[in-house]
Amino acid sequence: MFSDRGRAARGFGPLQNGGYALQMEPLRIAIAGAGGRMGQRIMSLVADAPDLALVGALEQHDTALPPGAQVLIDFSSPEGFRRWLAVCEAALVPFVSGTT
Repeated sequence: MFSDRGRAARGFGPLQNGGYALQMEPLRIAIAGAGGRMGQRIMSLVADAPDLALVGALEQHDTALPPGAQVLIDFSSPEGFRRWLAVCEAALVPFVSGTT
C-alpha cells in the first residue's frame, strides 16, 4: 500500500470518509462572446465550478486564443464562429459552439 505521502505525490487527496481520490487540475476554459447574455452566464457557471477555470473572456475576433486554454466555448457570431473554429483547429484545442 502507498503511504499518505506517496498518495499525495501521485495526485491523490484525502476524502472525508478516509479514502483517497485523484485530484485533478481545473479544466482551463476560454469563452468567445463573453460580453453577451450567454457568455456572461457561462462565465458565471465556470466561476462557480471548482473543476473549471476561466483563462479568457474574449469579445473581439482579432483576439488571440489565451495561452493554456484547453477548450474554447463560442457564443459569438457566425463570423466569430468561423474564425474561432479555424484558430482552435490550428491549435488543436477543442471547440464548443452555441452560436446560431
